[in-house]
Amino acid sequence: MEWIGNIALYVVLACGVIGCVASIIARESALAQAYMNGLYAIGHIFVAIAGIFASIPYIVSLVESIVSPLYSLAHIDPSLAITSILAIDMGGYQVAMQSAESLEGATMAMFVGFMAGATIVFSIPVGLRIIPKAAHKDFALGIMVGFLGIPFGVLVSCLFIMLDPVLIRDHITTQGKPTYLLDFSLPFILWNLMPLAAFCLVVSLGLYYARRVMLVGFYVFGFVVDMWGKVFLALLLIEHFSGGVSYVFGGFPFDPVFADESDTMRALEIAGYTGLVLSGTFVLCALLNTALKLSHKPNALLFGGILACASNVLAAYPMLANLSPKTRVQIVAFSVCGGFLIGDHLSFSANFQPSLIVPIMLGKLAGALLALWLARFFIGQK
Repeated sequence: MEWIGNIALYVVLACGVIGCVASIIARESALAQAYMNGLYAIGHIFVAIAGIFASIPYIVSLVESIVSPLYSLAHIDPSLAITSILAIDMGGYQVAMQSAESLEGATMAMFVGFMAGATIVFSIPVGLRIIPKAAHKDFALGIMVGFLGIPFGVLVSCLFIMLDPVLIRDHITTQGKPTYLLDFSLPFILWNLMPLAAFCLVVSLGLYYARRVMLVGFYVFGFVVDMWGKVFLALLLIEHFSGGVSYVFGGFPFDPVFADESDTMRALEIAGYTGLVLSGTFVLCALLNTALKLSHKPNALLFGGILACASNVLAAYPMLANLSPKTRVQIVAFSVCGGFLIGDHLSFSANFQPSLIVPIMLGKLAGALLALWLARFFIGQK
């Protein structure tokens, strides 16, 4: 089934070429702007992930000292705890691979990080900054509904592999053939899903019954992540050009974020690869949005928002200000699992674990569609 993922990637690459041509011969066109927006996203992505990547040793140490013993007592892989709050392409993959007790656990943690982690550490903080305050209630409700789809999405990805086992790379690399055959069992999947299901339920209940408190918590969390990223980049600037941080502390106390001989794929390189893929993904979404508008379908705005989410929430959330509350809730609910589906997450999977593209896409889509369906029952109960 790996050929399906390759086809999706080739379509995105073809759209990137179309966008490049458009940016040369028709610089003001929608396709040209979509192409350039994908490239401009490299900076935003790097700022978001640099500090997290640099802190990986401390995060791993925290997980091993606090979370791992608790999860080990329950015979649950500890890597799932960290990716519940840390996106896979923001250091979650590296932490999961280092803290997992098995490659099956690390793979399951990937699925979790592509949905829960991406929402907690990126979508929520970004959304609260981009979306007008008047729409925050709709945003919170959409997030709440979206979280209910995460356990189902992870379950679908795992069941797909259980029924059709795939080979994966057994260490962190972007090169080489996969050599480890995953061996999932239903008891393993369900048992390891329990903490995630409980976590998603608590978050959803909190957003429903104590929305103001949860919003304050999201603001604080987003501020801390944003602040640390900026502070780290300032420290990195000082260290890179003067060595001042090492002089004060007797060495640079963080992981490097630029490629070297020991690791050729770090934060800067991941941001670059992701931006290149986004340049094609944004063009694909622009083409599909044009087709939807020409069709004059009544749900064209909803479909357009969903397509934007599937590339990157940075493309979707600015649209919410001009949409109805119902459409906002539906788009945000879809974005929890379906966000970055054919954008950042497709790019990351293609680089690190290309054999997992299909189960990742199927699981994310399944969780997103369930959330979209559930949103009908929550709209109007704000």
